[in-house]
Amino acid sequence: MTHPILDITSIKRFINKIEQAIFRDETTTISQMNALMCLLDHGGLTAGNIAIMLNISKSAVSMLMHTLENEGMVIRSFDRFDRRLVLYSLTEEGIVVTNRLRKKRSLIIQKTLSPLLTPGEISELNSIFSKLIIKK
Repeated sequence: MTHPILDITSIKRFINKIEQAIFRDETTTISQMNALMCLLDHGGLTAGNIAIMLNISKSAVSMLMHTLENEGMVIRSFDRFDRRLVLYSLTEEGIVVTNRLRKKRSLIIQKTLSPLLTPGEISELNSIFSKLIIKK
């Protein structure tokens, strides 16, 4: 039986390998991808909502949203019932980039794992990764 720390280390190495493959030719970072996926899945969200879902600080969300807004992937708007609330949403470009990154991630995971797992197990693992990244 292997030591649990070694198993976690192996999992980290595996995930890092997948991340490197996904972002090799990308200008988007993993943190940006996680925020984009969060917005794609949940629509207009406040910085506080995003911070909770991604388990990061509001200031980190603010920096992410500022960068993504400057890149034309995110827009900010005011809540129509409470103008004090700023909501972040994806632009058309943001939707395209997020869907492309999500598909690329799935293909890389599938290619990496297909010798080891069935298609159903790969799909389940992909779902688990998404759940681990984003709190609902």
